[in-house]
Amino acid sequence: MRLYITRHGKTVWNQEGRFQGAKDSKLTEEGRQDAVTLGQYIQKIPFNAVYTSPLGRAKATTSLIFADRPWLIQEEPLLQEMNFGALEGMKISEIADTYSDIYDRLWNHPEKFDRCPGGGESYAEVTARVKQFLDRMADLKADENVFITTHGMYFIVLMGYIKGLQPKDFPLINRYVVRGCSLTCVSIDKNGYHILLEGDDHFLRDEARSTFLIQK
Repeated sequence: MRLYITRHGKTVWNQEGRFQGAKDSKLTEEGRQDAVTLGQYIQKIPFNAVYTSPLGRAKATTSLIFADRPWLIQEEPLLQEMNFGALEGMKISEIADTYSDIYDRLWNHPEKFDRCPGGGESYAEVTARVKQFLDRMADLKADENVFITTHGMYFIVLMGYIKGLQPKDFPLINRYVVRGCSLTCVSIDKNGYHILLEGDDHFLRDEARSTFLIQK
């Protein structure tokens, strides 16, 4: 089967440089337009199912992508973003001052990261959700196409799992958060995972990469 993956479109909090996690903010006009553009780009692909994180920004993105096929869309809690606890809603600059050690471990030393204070999730908990979802995909027929809309940190853990990386190696892939409404495609069969496309955004308008840079 083929799994097509995107991250939700740009939101107000993305624009303001705030952590979102399990909290939410609305899509910007750019985020909405990018979702429409992605929908046009994949319009001819016959999807068997479409799963979205239950968070509002992901659902709004998915609804715009599949405006012509809304009956395919299903909410899937396993795709929800990592919970960042007390850090949610804070600006990165504020987090770097108030929770500098936690922030450093989260991005630079994931193997030493436990969880954010205030009910945050661990990498192990997010990885367990990723594994549960991918195990379900592995049971599908070879000719099936599935699309998912998820989130930035979830994408990092998902691709880390697909690439066989340990948490200590996540800094190899977390220097930039994947662009919203870009496209990744992974083939899944009995022999494992095969990345066919990763973070492709050539069909979207140009954007300053620094928007998605994780400041160290």
